[in-house]
Amino acid sequence: MSVTDEPQTVDPVLDAADGDVIRIERVVKWFGDVCALNDVSLQIRDGEFFALLGPSGCGKTTLLRCIGGFEEVTSGRIELDGADLVGSRPYERPVNMMFQSYALFPHLRVWDNVAYGLKAERLSKDEIRSRVDEVLAKVDLVAQADRRPHQLSGGQRQRVALSRAIVKRPRVLLLDEPLAALDRKLRGEMQIELKRLQNEVGMTFIIVTHDQEEAMTMADRIAVLDHGRVLQVATPRELYHHPVDHFVAAFIGKMNFIPGDVAGDAIATTGLGSLPVRQPTVPVSGPGYLAVRPETARMLGDDETPATGEATATGTVEGSVFVGSQTHVHVVLDGAGDPFVLTRPRIDDAPPAGARARVAWRVDEALVFPRPQSEVAVAGDGA
Repeated sequence: MSVTDEPQTVDPVLDAADGDVIRIERVVKWFGDVCALNDVSLQIRDGEFFALLGPSGCGKTTLLRCIGGFEEVTSGRIELDGADLVGSRPYERPVNMMFQSYALFPHLRVWDNVAYGLKAERLSKDEIRSRVDEVLAKVDLVAQADRRPHQLSGGQRQRVALSRAIVKRPRVLLLDEPLAALDRKLRGEMQIELKRLQNEVGMTFIIVTHDQEEAMTMADRIAVLDHGRVLQVATPRELYHHPVDHFVAAFIGKMNFIPGDVAGDAIATTGLGSLPVRQPTVPVSGPGYLAVRPETARMLGDDETPATGEATATGTVEGSVFVGSQTHVHVVLDGAGDPFVLTRPRIDDAPPAGARARVAWRVDEALVFPRPQSEVAVAGDGA
């Protein structure tokens, strides 16, 4: 059993150690013959809200549990403030974890739930009272201090769990999908609340999530993982506008992919002919994808001439989806396979299904990625 030697794509500014609270160096974790973490290296800054993002089974929760001491690494180092944590027990590490289930004690008041860990440390009554009252004030739960968990809303229970985690003043707080059990509206509200509280307490937060919108809303930086490897570490804006490969581009936001063969400053497609691409973004020659964000494309009028620097394609409108402030128009491009999606600001001018349409996008706003090797292999087998 071995790990791959391919280099990770990381944020280049992280070469400097100044300001790093956690340094993860070449961590590998095997479960039997399954490699859950494959040569992972990361640096997380002091006071940062950092997200581990990826699909189910990508290794993000395993990495979080390794930081917390709930899983032992097979090899590698995990340092906190320069001290290696590998081999130490969870309670010996200056970190705390907030679980998805919250795990509140139903028979205890809010105040006692928050105080539980401090009482276990046998701190003085005055110290416990001072710290619990301070934390409850920060999360706006003073009025609920005497209630039981079943008397609280979902958002209030979430804040109790957060209070219990931060009252012990850990160096780092680990959050394992803490909002997954909430409904969509409350989850959106609590994303903003969590970010506000993190700014308020000034603590380093590391959150695990499979929801890219959640990660982009809260995190200062995001590590995208797949199959146990870190594919890219960057700010939300950088991830969205400059994804490093096809997987990250598809996982972060919506993206249209037009398959073809890349050669120089063009991509030859099956049904759309040769389309121009900007030279700096072409990583290799051969099978690839032209990638266009829906909001960067537009629909041309019947007699409209494309603007300078725009590429165009023709297809048939499959339908449109109204989502409030926007309408997503789906156009099946001639010979291109999957529908091409455009985002339009209004519903009143959405073309009907079956109408012919021309779409346009700026060449310098589109990206080009090599076709994943697995897809190239499948295409070759079917040839």
